[in-house]
Amino acid sequence: AERTFGHAAAAVLGQPLAMLLPEALRGRHADHLRAFAASDRLSRRMGERTEIHGLRADGSYFDAEASISHLELDGQVYFTAILRDVSDARAAARALADSEARFRGLAAAAPVGIFLTDAGGGCTYVNDRWCEITGLGAEEELEQRLVAQLAGGLVAR
Repeated sequence: AERTFGHAAAAVLGQPLAMLLPEALRGRHADHLRAFAASDRLSRRMGERTEIHGLRADGSYFDAEASISHLELDGQVYFTAILRDVSDARAAARALADSEARFRGLAAAAPVGIFLTDAGGGCTYVNDRWCEITGLGAEEELEQRLVAQLAGGLVAR
């Protein structure tokens, strides 16, 4: 937690949890925490419906995933949260999605036939030019796995 949030443990212990949350999320988090404490559920994954973020000591935000559990002991409710910084994973996922979108845009505009197959030889993508060359529709290619057979024939020639 010290590495993730940038606070020394001594500076955080006894302080409200809200100091580790972006200000815009504090009220909503308090509402969710109250509702969770009153529920029959003993644990849940936080951020199931929306992304969550943490606030570092330097004021920067980070993407997070967390799970939370609660326990009532002698009339007092205790919470345990396990949180991890997923900023790098989310940035990588966004970069991959951007790369995929660029590829599909370039492939769609290419004057040559382009197809992709999975490791089993099943067709996962064909561009419009491939369909023009083969005379098959994209759905036919994807459903019938003909691309692998055609590609084998093209390579052998």
